[in-house]
Amino acid sequence: MRLKLKAMCNRYGLTYLEQEESYTSKASFLDGDEIPVYNADNPTEYSFSGVVAVCTKLSKVN
Repeated sequence: MRLKLKAMCNRYGLTYLEQEESYTSKASFLDGDEIPVYNADNPTEYSFSGVVAVCTKLSKVN
């Protein structure tokens, strides 16, 4: 799946970037938060904006 996505990005001139996910639930792209890479050998405290937007679609269950 990743290879296909990489190929499509390359085809349409887009940059493909894989992001390690340790902090993705805390950081906000819209607020300009940098997403650091977790390093167990050098634990560091990071400060994030604290704003996480979640969009959901509620479905009615019959």
